[in-house]
Amino acid sequence: MVEGAAVVVVQDHLARWDAASGGYGEWSPRPSTGDAEVLTPRPTVAVLASGYAVQVDASAH
Repeated sequence: MVEGAAVVVVQDHLARWDAASGGYGEWSPRPSTGDAEVLTPRPTVAVLASGYAVQVDASAH
């Protein structure tokens, strides 16, 4: 969450979720420091951390 909005980290940027369009919209630079609130359930994070290949919607790239 960034300023109350859900975002996804994609390489060097954050892509903000846009519920109206059903996709990712505005991009911003990925912070190099700080804390993040993770919305993804812990079991899903564990699967991703163990190497599961992620597919991210093209609108986030």
